[in-house]
Amino acid sequence: MLSGVSDYSLTVAKYLARDIDVLSIVKTSLEKDFLKSQALEAELIEDCTTESGLSIYQIGNYDAHDYVFDAALRTPGIVVLHDLHLHGLIKAATLAHHEEDRYRSLMTSEGPSEQLVAERTLMGDFSPLYSAFVEGYRQLVKASLCVVVHSDCALTASHETFSTFRFMSFRTSVMA
Repeated sequence: MLSGVSDYSLTVAKYLARDIDVLSIVKTSLEKDFLKSQALEAELIEDCTTESGLSIYQIGNYDAHDYVFDAALRTPGIVVLHDLHLHGLIKAATLAHHEEDRYRSLMTSEGPSEQLVAERTLMGDFSPLYSAFVEGYRQLVKASLCVVVHSDCALTASHETFSTFRFMSFRTSVMA
């Protein structure tokens, strides 16, 4: 199923593949087969043995991005943030794998509001409204080489948090 992030990722991959070798690392065989049908190279994350070249991570607040979130924290690259509020993703990358300590660590590093949300979530008192107060992108920014966002609003919010870090605003229509 295509989402906004997957549509965007496909557009970026096709654009880049015109001039450079692109290898997409995906979670499922269905994704791999789809990319191959689009004349793009793809490899399953479980079969990926070495990292080479520059990694570009497409990340949104979606459970399916848990493996990308983890890879971006491990290996510096360009992070394309499709959402600035990533609490759902952080939960999927940690709590879904029974990693409460890691969840608590990531949330605590985000700030006092996020720490409070983490404590309430771990107590079982979670309301979806809480996610509106969790940004969740600080650790991704710290681990990345550069961050790309889609709007001037996201660019402004990012600069307020990381005044000395390199952010870029980038829209899909530029690549048409």
